[in-house]
Amino acid sequence: VVSGDTHRIATLEQQMNEVYTDTARDTFGAKAASARPQLDSYRLYVSADALYWKAFEGGKDYASKTDRSVIPMEGSSKRVDFEWMWGFRTELGYRTAHDGWDLAAHYTWFFDKGDSEISAPSSGAITPLFYTPEETYGLYAESHASLHFQEGDLSLQKSYFLSPNFSLTWAAALRSSWINQTSKASSYAPRRGVGRPTRWIEQHGENDFWGIGPKIGFAPKWFVDKNWHFFGSFAGSLLYGEFDVRIRNEVNGVIPPKAFRADLHQISPTIQGALGV
Repeated sequence: VVSGDTHRIATLEQQMNEVYTDTARDTFGAKAASARPQLDSYRLYVSADALYWKAFEGGKDYASKTDRSVIPMEGSSKRVDFEWMWGFRTELGYRTAHDGWDLAAHYTWFFDKGDSEISAPSSGAITPLFYTPEETYGLYAESHASLHFQEGDLSLQKSYFLSPNFSLTWAAALRSSWINQTSKASSYAPRRGVGRPTRWIEQHGENDFWGIGPKIGFAPKWFVDKNWHFFGSFAGSLLYGEFDVRIRNEVNGVIPPKAFRADLHQISPTIQGALGV
């Protein structure tokens, strides 16, 4: 009987240790159940997401079209828009033995591009917006743009249930981002491919960014059952980064072309969010 009582007491103590915790200030209270991935492994886990994304960016107008047959003259501008394209995101995590914390590395990769062209009406002309002084300079214009985005996080995160069907993950991380962009805009008279152009201008541009800084985020989950849940993910970061900007203009094949370069350092805030099932 004594042996049975001792076993029951030991079992009760183990169960109590699972539902309450002693704090660093010598107080105790209820312990939130862990929402970490349940693993049968060497504490390692991996996940991957397929992303179908599209980039949006302002200031991409490259030419305006003017119809001189209308009084007063009317015109409209044309911009280059990015396309929907595929990317991916991965996570490699390690479940530490300390207080339910996970150490995780995240990597995101995405590439996007866009192409656009515009032709002048029969009684009109094209004005390039990427070159000053602005003047009527052609009958056809085109623009091409690309964007290569990479991002990596090294985070310390903890997941726990606040109720039987609602969990929350907090994360503090070190983030690094790379964004490399290229652009090319051209204007011709006459339309390119219709005889040899008598007038043309081209602009080639690059804008490369690299930054690093702290990030903080949280991710709630509401479980419908053990297999399905609604999720959210929200984060913000401050990146100290460098912008390396290069522009080269060529007008009617003038050699050497005009070239400009800027090297800028500044702190850039970023925010991100996601909702889904």
